[in-house]
Amino acid sequence: MRKVFIFTPFLYIYFVKKITLSIATVLCYSYIRCNYQKM
Repeated sequence: MRKVFIFTPFLYIYFVKKITLSIATVLCYSYIRCNYQKM
């Protein structure tokens, strides 16, 4: 039980980082594509 409690924050941080990274990638990609079309 204690092991799981200690391990949970690391899993949470890992997932948050992964989700943030994927969202940032999508936003960056759409931003570049939008600027490219404007040019």
